[in-house]
Amino acid sequence: FDIVNLLLHSDEECSEADKMVLLDLYLKAAKKAVEFSSFESCVIYAEKGISLLSPDKWSKEPKVSLELFSLIVEAHFSLTNIDKMKVYGDEVLQQSTLTELEKVRIHSCNISLVGGTMNKAREALDMSIDVLRKLGCKFPKNK
Repeated sequence: FDIVNLLLHSDEECSEADKMVLLDLYLKAAKKAVEFSSFESCVIYAEKGISLLSPDKWSKEPKVSLELFSLIVEAHFSLTNIDKMKVYGDEVLQQSTLTELEKVRIHSCNISLVGGTMNKAREALDMSIDVLRKLGCKFPKNK
């Protein structure tokens, strides 16, 4: 964390190769922060990593983009920053190049928000069934 924290305060321009190294460091730091339940730190590292992504990140860097966005959504959910969680989550859900399976972490946060925080169990159940259907699960019809 110490090295990454020093890099956070650097305003120097860097090459594309350096950006990729920094991106990897911020991603690793964000993951490690989650392991320590330091969700505020995760948000800081993930935001910095996201800021280094190219404008066409979803076509050029889909895996690292998905990981950073998933981490920041989960961290904002844990911090109950619901508006920010939704902004990042909606961006992921709008990506037609991602599979439903790749979007599951975002769906999980949305379902937990509705079912737990908002105490709307029936709506959360409906959301869960919808996600499962998108993943190819089949359910019998009610009679």
